[in-house]
Amino acid sequence: MKFILAARRKPEDTQEKYFYEWSIIHVALMITNPSTQRAFTRYAQHYTINGVSNALLWHPLSPMAWDNMADHCSISSRISRRSVRGEDYIRRMQPHKFGDSILSWN
Repeated sequence: MKFILAARRKPEDTQEKYFYEWSIIHVALMITNPSTQRAFTRYAQHYTINGVSNALLWHPLSPMAWDNMADHCSISSRISRRSVRGEDYIRRMQPHKFGDSILSWN
């Protein structure tokens, strides 16, 4: 089972700060958290590339100004849902606010 999460930075953050926190801090939390290690078989991040015109893209950029997407692969949706409700996940991940709370799941 694969799901894709699209996210963007908090309005007050620079893209550089957001990319650092998402790619370094968030990944470190994901790979050292027992619940997510058991649940996900693959996790990949994809980032917006600035300065590319829509004419060069297969699909135009979204008006929602996404900064990144992340692929989450798991053997079942039940296991992936259970992982984000686990005590270890809540204790480690919930204090962090990586992106825009309206549009991202942190």
